[in-house]
Amino acid sequence: MKTCLSVVKREGFFLVIFKRRGLGSGRYNLPGGKLKDDESPEQCAIRETREEVGIDLLNPRVLGKISFLHGNLREEAYVVVSNDFKGVPEETQEALPLWLPYLPEFNVWPDDTVWFDYVTRGQPFECVFNFSEDWNEYYGGVCKVE
Repeated sequence: MKTCLSVVKREGFFLVIFKRRGLGSGRYNLPGGKLKDDESPEQCAIRETREEVGIDLLNPRVLGKISFLHGNLREEAYVVVSNDFKGVPEETQEALPLWLPYLPEFNVWPDDTVWFDYVTRGQPFECVFNFSEDWNEYYGGVCKVE
């Protein structure tokens, strides 16, 4: 499975969501979701961000790629960044949007504090992280700068 994560930055703040349902509910995260068969990572980020917080990303670009190994499964997530958008982020049934100067260090996926540092520096990166099949245990991972 392939997914996308949207990093939206404006004036030194990042658009973070408090996830209300689905995988990761009850955690702080970024807008994102599954790529459809005919979508690019950038198109996925535009669609998912619109669905989750009601804004339209402008000029998104892939900055990183994360491989998640959990059980016998492998997922790939593309980290897509955008510094511009149309609209005002709105609360939805899925997400509560917040503007923060950083990604919280608590109540997030444990790998987020590793790869998000590359995002703040604008460095292209690739990471691999290991989780249990049910996503409840984190076994660590590695990242490299491209």
